Amino acid sequence: MGRRLLAFVVVIAVIGGACAEDNRIEESPLATWDPSKSGIFFLASSGEGTLEITPGCVRLIQETQTTLLVWPEPTSWNASSQVIDFVDVMGNRLELRDGDRIEAGGSGYPIEIITEEDKSTGKFTSFASPPAPTCNAGRSFVLNSISVIED
Repeated sequence: MGRRLLAFVVVIAVIGGACAEDNRIEESPLATWDPSKSGIFFLASSGEGTLEITPGCVRLIQETQTTLLVWPEPTSWNASSQVIDFVDVMGNRLELRDGDRIEAGGSGYPIEIITEEDKSTGKFTSFASPPAPTCNAGRSFVLNSISVIED
């Protein structure tokens, strides 16, 4: 009876470890911001580009630059379907996938200042969920809307 219990505990530990590993891999790659803390939504354009979703990072890839995208909450990541459930600042929903061609509306920032609150303009009040430290980009863009480009 003791060996069966030990075998059962080992099996459960292995399954639990595998699930923990899957959860770590499937964590949300989204950097987010809280639009309820901002009274102004800028309408600059990111320009057209391709959405790139990797573990810990979602970027807009363009010919001349790579941009970290910062998503408004409650935008979320669905790990099982590999879909971003984008919710714009007006509450409209859109599903986005790796490789989608998009143009984002919002405001761009140099990476250096996006991690701090810009007190002089109030344009960005910091991350609700920061990007992974391994997420590299030349600039960042705080989203409030997205258009999908149909080919």
